[in-house]
Amino acid sequence: MNGKPREIVIVGHDEADPARNRLAFTAPLARALLGGEAGDITDFGGCEDAIEIVDVTPA
Repeated sequence: MNGKPREIVIVGHDEADPARNRLAFTAPLARALLGGEAGDITDFGGCEDAIEIVDVTPA
């Protein structure tokens, strides 16, 4: 967000807590990240190349 690294944990609906960066897999940001790999750059919120994925840690 705004060029600052942010760690996102993608979880089920019952575990979602956006204030703690735990997003349900159906949330728009989570959907933009799903399937991504380190080094990928993806669109989000109508902006091209809005997010760079720098690391993916499987649960």
